[in-house]
Amino acid sequence: MPKGVYKRKPRNKAVKHGIGTFLRSKKINPSIQGYKRLQNHLLSMENTLILEQCDPGMLTAREEILIKGLVEAYGVVLLGSMFVKKYGVLSPAAEKKGELQYQPILAKSMVAYQNTIRQNILALESIRRESGNKKPVISEAEFVREIEEGS
Repeated sequence: MPKGVYKRKPRNKAVKHGIGTFLRSKKINPSIQGYKRLQNHLLSMENTLILEQCDPGMLTAREEILIKGLVEAYGVVLLGSMFVKKYGVLSPAAEKKGELQYQPILAKSMVAYQNTIRQNILALESIRRESGNKKPVISEAEFVREIEEGS
């Protein structure tokens, strides 16, 4: 090996939850079990939200932004939930050190994305009330129930 060139040591492959890939490309990583079903579920959820909000083609820019953000946050929460169901709530790396810590996805992201879902639902309801649209709004409880049933 030439002088000054160091060979990298192979790293242990970390367990991934796929959220970074999802946020970058808007696609579920094929390594995630059930990724096609989850991708189709998110697309179906987006279409349902659009139909509930207004007639197709009549969506305003702010409604579209809120719905896209809502579906993205919903995808992150679903992926995080799937990860936690598979690998547990506590971080194995912290457990080896004798510490009790949540998985990083729970400690850093899940609550923020769940709050984004809640805020976007409230904002969509507010827009619907302003516009006088009488289509039924999905309630927070119904949305949470769908999240739990879907994951």
